[in-house]
Amino acid sequence: MALLSGATVTEAAVAAGVQRTTVSAWLNSDAVFVAELRARRAELWDALRCRLVDRAAGAVDAVAELLGHEDWRARVAAARLLLAGLEVAEVHDRPSRERPEDVAGEWRRDEELRSILS
Repeated sequence: MALLSGATVTEAAVAAGVQRTTVSAWLNSDAVFVAELRARRAELWDALRCRLVDRAAGAVDAVAELLGHEDWRARVAAARLLLAGLEVAEVHDRPSRERPEDVAGEWRRDEELRSILS
């Protein structure tokens, strides 16, 4: 699926052999398509996260060693990296599998908000 690799709507349409308006319609009104696209994106992020986690311990150890460096700038930089890592670790994941009815409900809420604000 071209959209997973960062393709534009036009590029995805060419890859799928359909019109650009068809891909736009899928993205804007086909909850099953959007839920599947989101699920596939979540799978890609999960795989990337696993690779990062596998290497994280070594990276943290390397940065932690710098906390004892004689140059105070290296110690501060290491401390900042470790604190930033804590912030990243606290990010909550979206569910890896969304149901089409959840996507459709999200769209309904968005439409209700748009109608209230206009």
